[in-house]
Amino acid sequence: MMYLGIDIGKNNHEAGIITEGGKKVGKSLRFSNDREGFTALLNFIGRFVPAGDDLSIGMEATGHYWIPLYSFLHEKGFKVHVINPIQSDSLRNFHIRQAKTDSIDCFLIAETLRFGNFTETHLADEDIMSLQKLARFRESLKDICGDCKRQVIAVLDQVFPEYDTLFTDMFGESSKAFLKSCGTPEQTLEVDVKSMAALLSKASRGRHGTEKAGEIKDLAANSVGVTLCANTFAFQIRLLIEQIEFTEKQIEKIDKLLARLLKKLNSVIMTIPGVGPVTGAIILGEIRDINRFDNPKKLVAFAGIDPTVRQ
Repeated sequence: MMYLGIDIGKNNHEAGIITEGGKKVGKSLRFSNDREGFTALLNFIGRFVPAGDDLSIGMEATGHYWIPLYSFLHEKGFKVHVINPIQSDSLRNFHIRQAKTDSIDCFLIAETLRFGNFTETHLADEDIMSLQKLARFRESLKDICGDCKRQVIAVLDQVFPEYDTLFTDMFGESSKAFLKSCGTPEQTLEVDVKSMAALLSKASRGRHGTEKAGEIKDLAANSVGVTLCANTFAFQIRLLIEQIEFTEKQIEKIDKLLARLLKKLNSVIMTIPGVGPVTGAIILGEIRDINRFDNPKKLVAFAGIDPTVRQ
């Protein structure tokens, strides 16, 4: 058995091989994170690992940079172990007092493999990984929406501070339609009641009309909002609302894809009352393979929701 350790970087990686007895085989190889570099790694393995000999490959789970190389080696039929960096760090501290060089690190990762006392980072299958990636991307889009909404509120607090009393949901369809057309009291007063009522009626599917339009105009006429840079503020509000609407449509597309993936997986998680496609996708995506947990307590600990006693 021979052991190949790979120190992962953003643009370049470093690989080193040791024997079953812990002896280094040649010098380490520095190779680029591209097809040419990956081919150089294969040639490196072919030069130092005799045909028919067993080879165990290990790399640290460093950010997301390890995934392309892992996928490449996995497709080539190699057995690759992804190691928690904390475990190789403990060996690094023992041997070299935290000296950090790539050539040393790759051999220490190989040593970690040789000792065998490590916990692997488990990769989920493609569908589960897709759930995780989509759910996390969805969360980032929700953050974008939240940021845009906070910016809209900040602008309205200056130009139309009374606005938050007009609609139950400031970012409901009626309010968004109005803000795109009339972001400031000045613009509101320039629109006649009939046109505004038609706009509100269409956006609210008939729930709002002339009465709401009159209420808005009365409030605009007595607003204490600033008039300085009013057109600029209105322009900013309109673009922010458009950004919110665009991002919300993207989230809807993600939700549909999550639902299709969950249906394909046919997971029992969807039988739990109150768990919908989005919640189910988030849970499955983060847990990945539930069989890697020996008991419920380990799953609860992984989720970080186990109670602790503080004194």
